[in-house]
Amino acid sequence: MARSWLVLGVALGLLISGCGAEARETVDLDSVTQATSPAPPPRRTVRGVPPAAHARMRGDDHVATPMAAARDCGGDPGAAGDSRGAGHAAEVSVRVPALSPRRYDARHDGCDTSSRWRRESGCRMTAETETRTDTEQQVTFEQVGAVLIARLNRPEKLNALSAGISSGMHELVRRLNSGETGARAAIVTGEGRAFCAGGDVTTFPTSNQPGVRRGGPYSRPHPERSIARAMHSCDVPIIGAINGYAVGAGFGLALSTDLRIAADDAVFQVAQIKRGLVADMSTGPLLREALGNQRALELMLSGRRIDATEALALGLVLKVVPRDRLMEEALALATAIAEGPPHGMAASKHVVYMGGDHDLEQADAFVSLSVAGLFKTDDAAEGVLAFRERREPRFTGR
Repeated sequence: MARSWLVLGVALGLLISGCGAEARETVDLDSVTQATSPAPPPRRTVRGVPPAAHARMRGDDHVATPMAAARDCGGDPGAAGDSRGAGHAAEVSVRVPALSPRRYDARHDGCDTSSRWRRESGCRMTAETETRTDTEQQVTFEQVGAVLIARLNRPEKLNALSAGISSGMHELVRRLNSGETGARAAIVTGEGRAFCAGGDVTTFPTSNQPGVRRGGPYSRPHPERSIARAMHSCDVPIIGAINGYAVGAGFGLALSTDLRIAADDAVFQVAQIKRGLVADMSTGPLLREALGNQRALELMLSGRRIDATEALALGLVLKVVPRDRLMEEALALATAIAEGPPHGMAASKHVVYMGGDHDLEQADAFVSLSVAGLFKTDDAAEGVLAFRERREPRFTGR
């Protein structure tokens, strides 16, 4: 099953980009993973997907990232130096949060936010300077008792996803897992009239831009695609207070929270399909888990908007409240949760999400391959152009 993700991703990349010599130019493949044999040939990889991700897609659990090793060791990624042998991965291990709180580091999941990665990527959306100052400006933090509130703070852009916001979400998880704030619950919400209006489409490339047809930065796993895994692996419950638009990547961000309360003006949409793309930010797997295949696909294929009332009926949110009471209700829920036993709550989260991180990781790697191919199509260019011209896209299948 794990290998099928890689094969499907490669096949889709080849199908989208063309075939023959053109495909070899547009899809950065060194080759496809081969099965293990007595004298195995060198394993070959898809450029832009970290080696550890390839190992997990192949099902080679003994090749572990620090986070995966920490899961097996039942502790902190810092304990990943433990050498238990290849057979250890086959054991069933139960992590006890009370003894060894789990700390998430985006670098351990193939999401390199280093300056070198940004220079190589050439991607405007991820090329913003990811300094602490930018993170503090684009995500603000406030502590109310035992509740840590993180506000997306790009209201002039409807809180469109940026490198600063992505870094801010990882910083939220770091603060919660470190215990430095003493927070036992957290809230994520948006400043202004939107929760998160998705990716900043004005920064999206068109298919004729340099670097796009030959793979470009979009073949690399982006840090924002690991936000759901970071939030799920966090020991502290995270509540989404959804105000206004939660569309595109913003929908995925909303779904990444553990519990959700929506304002009566909330709007949800898988908008990527309207741009000729595929939903990222783990939206697909999270929708499937919440709604099942059929309803998830209906939203992903139609790209239609759903209001707060329908979101409540579908079970995507716990409750709908008037906009002016949203933070009051979210804070009341978070405060009540914060009074519970921290270790018991951490264990409860991990029981619910057990196994889900592995699926999300494979899906995120597949999305990286798919998006790299889709950005090379005329339909993707048309989707971006239609958005800028404020009209419906006319897709041709090219």
